[in-house]
Amino acid sequence: QFALGAIPAYLLTERKDSYRFPQFSKNTARLMILLILVLVCIYPHISGQLHFIFGPLILGIAFRWILILFIPEDASLSISDEALMSVWGKYTYGLYVYHTIVIGLCLQLWGRFFGEIGGYLESYLFGLLCLGLSILISWLSYFVLEKPFLRLKRNFYYNRRDSS
Repeated sequence: QFALGAIPAYLLTERKDSYRFPQFSKNTARLMILLILVLVCIYPHISGQLHFIFGPLILGIAFRWILILFIPEDASLSISDEALMSVWGKYTYGLYVYHTIVIGLCLQLWGRFFGEIGGYLESYLFGLLCLGLSILISWLSYFVLEKPFLRLKRNFYYNRRDSS
């Protein structure tokens, strides 16, 4: 799945002048996003051997289309830099790294203090607790760990194209 997303990223950075992504109307692009969201919601409820084999490939292709719809400069859809998704985008690496740790920790603590998670209300509360703590830890991690390292990046910048 990750490799399928790497293909459009490579084409956007290394072959920008020689490769042109398909253009869609805004309505067509929105319909594609809606269909992908439906697919993601249905995906966990499908079983069988073919699903096991082709499911990851289908999801990888679907998410590749999301990249193609949003990332190029002349993309069909765009997200403004002021939108919540853009502002919080810099913290997503922390969410990726810490969310499983937070969920495991919350499971242990919840079990110790409240017992087993039962029913919808407890499930939603548990989910909100995990999400909130994951976001908080990711936000703190960005300022304490990531940002200082990102500042160092300018000291090591190397442009391959300048050296040829």
